[in-house]
Parts: sequence; structure tokens; C-alpha cells
Amino acid sequence: MRCQENSNFDEVLSAPKVVDIRTDMLCCYGASITGVQMEEFTVATHKFGYVLCALMIAHLSTARTATAQDIYTSDQGHTEVLFGWSHVGVSRQHGEFTTTNGTLTLFPEDLEKSSIEVTIDPSSVSSGVDVFDGHLKSQRFLNVEKYPTATFQSTSIELTGETTAKVTGDLTLHGITKSVVLDTTLTHRGAHPTAQYIDSYKGAWVAFHATTTIDHQAFGVGAYSTGPITIEINTEMRRK
Repeated sequence: MRCQENSNFDEVLSAPKVVDIRTDMLCCYGASITGVQMEEFTVATHKFGYVLCALMIAHLSTARTATAQDIYTSDQGHTEVLFGWSHVGVSRQHGEFTTTNGTLTLFPEDLEKSSIEVTIDPSSVSSGVDVFDGHLKSQRFLNVEKYPTATFQSTSIELTGETTAKVTGDLTLHGITKSVVLDTTLTHRGAHPTAQYIDSYKGAWVAFHATTTIDHQAFGVGAYSTGPITIEINTEMRRK
């Protein structure tokens, strides 16, 4: 098609013909492009727009799926953070931190992207013996006045089975941070069995059992070693 500067725009629209747009644009470079068959050009741009919109919708949908997450918080009444030690090789003894707060960010479609953070109040330590609890809270051990908070923040999650995982994270205790690994088992996921009787249990729940072992002296707790300290966590968490 030859370029015609005085081409009638209405005629082009009313009588469309096959056009080589590339040739027309080359010969009309710097001049009017009314010689281009506008109807076919409009259809082509509309199709391009539909494709572009479809791609954008697909991208947004994928992004929503990739970032979909559920937030769970621990139920204090059914959360235990227990610790145990050897009493000079004679027996195993245990204590508990009775005030804790945990938040789980769960990615259902990509569980290894999930994370958990836990805050523990060391002054809530309880061994069942008041005098011993006083020692544990003192400067010789946890020094709860100077270090009123202990925390755990996960850094990675490795699935090891359908209901098991290794949760690696930073444990900060007595002002010192060390990496620890929690061997974790999912014990429940879904509706709570008690929900049929008590409304406060309605909603989605998850529950976990986790264990690890630490060296208390690596955290500057205690003047001498009692051996490894085992930590056991049991928790029920409700989705917000």
C-alpha cells in the first residue's frame, strides 16, 4: 500500500482492506499514518489489551497465592514451656515458664516459608519450690530484673515428614543469642474437638510438640554446669 497524505479517515474505516502495516509505516515515517487500516489496527490493539489484562490478572492471582498466609497465636492455658536437668545424676527434675506468647505465620501452600516467634517471661519460672524459684530468678542464674524477656525467632523450617520438621531459630536467653534446632511434631490441625461444647474453641487450630537441648552455661546462666538442659514445648494455637 502506498502512503497518501490526503487519505480520507472515514473511508479507511468504512472500507477496510488488507494492509501491510510495516510497509505502510516505513513509507509514511514522519507523515500521517491514516493509510493504516485503522479497523484492523484497533482490533489488534484490543486483543493485545485482553492478553495484557489476562497476564496481569494471572500475575496478581499467583502473587496472592504465593503470599497467602494464616496467623496463629498460642493459647496460654494450653501452652507449656518445660525445662529439665539432672540432679547430680540422681534424678531428673523439671521446671516451667508459665507465661509465654507465641505467633505462628503459616504458609499453607509452602510450609517451609512459615515462621514462628515466641516470647517468654523468665520471671514466670516455676519449679514447685519457692526458695529454688528465687535462686533461678536471681543474678546467679536468669537475672530476671536485668533480662526480663527471653525470645525465640525461627530462621528456617525443614520438613522431615508429613507431620515433622526441624525448626531452626535464634534463642535469646540471659542477653545471649544462640542458634538452636527444635525437633517439632504437628499433633493437630483443623477444628478443635472441644468447639462442639465451648464456643471459645471455634475456629481453626494447630498444635505442636517440640524438643531441643541447650547448654545453660553457653548462655551465661549458672556458675557451674548441671549438664544438658532439655526443653520441651507443647502448645495449641488458634488462627486469628
